[in-house]
Amino acid sequence: MKTFEESLAEFMQDPEFRAEWEALEPERQLVRAILDGKPLTGYTVEQIAVAADVSLEEARIMQKGSQPRAIRASKHPARVSV
Repeated sequence: MKTFEESLAEFMQDPEFRAEWEALEPERQLVRAILDGKPLTGYTVEQIAVAADVSLEEARIMQKGSQPRAIRASKHPARVSV
């Protein structure tokens, strides 16, 4: 089974996907910053997921420091599925 990084590297070869991925970088940075500050705020991961409009699973992945969420098909034409 491919790792997220391996799959992402393949998807990044598609110019349309790369453009969408790069366009979402500020959103990913914001969610990471929120999750990094979680201990200071007292918010739960569930509350942060709702506020950031990401799934609970995506918030947990980001909190662990893993690669960030996939691009949502409903908002963007490309999607990563690993």
